[in-house]
Amino acid sequence: MRRPPQLTQREAEIVPFLASGFSRAEIAQHLDVSEETVKKHTSNILAKFDSLTLRDAFYALKNYAEYYALPSPAYQVFNRALVVDTIVDTDANEMRVELNFDLECIHGPLEKLIHTSAKGKFVLKSICIDGVKQQPVRLEMGVNIYENRYIPPIKRGKRFQRQTKIVYDMLDKTFDDHFYYVSCIYPSGVLEYRIRFVGARTPKKIGYSVHSNTLTVVDKSLEWDCGTQSARLFTNNPMLNHYYKINWQW
Repeated sequence: MRRPPQLTQREAEIVPFLASGFSRAEIAQHLDVSEETVKKHTSNILAKFDSLTLRDAFYALKNYAEYYALPSPAYQVFNRALVVDTIVDTDANEMRVELNFDLECIHGPLEKLIHTSAKGKFVLKSICIDGVKQQPVRLEMGVNIYENRYIPPIKRGKRFQRQTKIVYDMLDKTFDDHFYYVSCIYPSGVLEYRIRFVGARTPKKIGYSVHSNTLTVVDKSLEWDCGTQSARLFTNNPMLNHYYKINWQW
């Protein structure tokens, strides 16, 4: 998904109608404006989406309508890139994960963002967001929800960074198959997921898989580079309903 353009409030109101195939007359009737006004706004919208026709812009308009349409956008930010570095330290019996987000505020003011952490095979020791140690604010369907607040709130159109550091305990050696997965919880342009093994123990095998709910899916947009002690997974088309899993065997 590409970064959405900055639309005016009226343009953002019109996008869902365009994405649903409404005619100019129908949109004018719904919004109680003239057809000429709708035509003008539609031209501006197409220009901002770098498109000549509604057909050219359809996919981008549909995404915008689903994620960012007013009055109640599902997301306030677009994540230009998520870069995840995972270090599996077998001497320290720890797994250290660092997630770096390159974000832009699409709808502001933005007062808070969330981070989710599901229970897995490894015990969560600590989580810090932008250098501040976190405690979960609530539990939803077995997933811990963490929040970081912005004071003052982040303004519309502002680009900013967020860093999350997580440490897991790997003392339990009884597992035959180990894995860690990431997912994009905001609409994103790029996902780069790197894992590196340090210490005396070297994995026998490193692999990956992509899942949607309970199904394993084939993602042809992925690049996969794998060595004996490291691996890299990259996609410039990360999907919100996918999670990307790197697994290894000792």
